[in-house]
Amino acid sequence: MKFIIFSTEPSKPRIYEISPLTVVKESQQTTLKCNALAYPPADIVWFKDGKTLPICNARKRRCKNTMYEFNYDKKSNWTMSTLTIRNIKYHNSGTYLCRTKNSHGQNFSTTKVFVKCKYFPVIE
Repeated sequence: MKFIIFSTEPSKPRIYEISPLTVVKESQQTTLKCNALAYPPADIVWFKDGKTLPICNARKRRCKNTMYEFNYDKKSNWTMSTLTIRNIKYHNSGTYLCRTKNSHGQNFSTTKVFVKCKYFPVIE
């Protein structure tokens, strides 16, 4: 059993939870999770294979031309974040990085997503 100790002492973010390796079937959806402990609360940005993701913030309600949806919730020193990939395709396979950052520093953690395809892509 893990215990989380909340503190109001200024601190660099620590990633407390990141989704494990994920295997998902093509055309389905998956949700990745990244939770961080820090004071003040951390901001979270998601990357795929080293590039910042074009993210749809669910709070805006309406997003166009993106398969990624980002949700987050900030508490006193806890930030919880999810990244949902809708209608997943082969090209969504890769390494996903969660970067947490506040005024005292930053931290990174990665996870991998593998997509099981009905048909493998043809490489010409």
